[in-house]
Amino acid sequence: MEQFGKRDYPLQSIGEMSDVVTKGTTPTTLGFNFVAEGVNFVKVENITATGQILSSDLMHITSECHEKLSRSKLLEGDILFSIAGAIGRTAVVPTDILPANTNQALAIIRLKKNTAILKTYLLSALASPYVENQYNVQKKGIAQINLTLKNIADLMIPVPPKQEQEQFAAFVKQSDKSKYLLQKILRQEEFSYV
Repeated sequence: MEQFGKRDYPLQSIGEMSDVVTKGTTPTTLGFNFVAEGVNFVKVENITATGQILSSDLMHITSECHEKLSRSKLLEGDILFSIAGAIGRTAVVPTDILPANTNQALAIIRLKKNTAILKTYLLSALASPYVENQYNVQKKGIAQINLTLKNIADLMIPVPPKQEQEQFAAFVKQSDKSKYLLQKILRQEEFSYV
């Protein structure tokens, strides 16, 4: 991603490329409790460092609560970006967790249909030092560092041609796969010495 920050690609803000940049609410602030079964409720801790949503650990809310929290109803393909706690975790909402909702610690980015940016590239960009430097300047908060929706909407992303976006996303995916395999091998080696 550093290369894209140094190259002369056009920049576009998250706000310009999105139809929606919003966040949710904690159900208990509206008088709702979590329930044993119901609509999935995604929190920051459900998102892994590699962008997976751990569906086995999701909490649940009632359908009534889900309707009250209408602005944060998740759709397939929405991008989640953590803006409180572990800032910068990202994931794409898969179909298999829907219906689902989220709280105020996760921003929801819903890209325009005709945007020139690929989701896989955008996820890589959001996790890059180039973007991290931007939000480190904007961090606010004393007890808990967090970002506002305006901070997210104002993040500038270099937008190379789609072919280059695809190449970069494929490179990142392969690098992540290599890191995962290396970690797996190291864990196996660790256990073989016990």
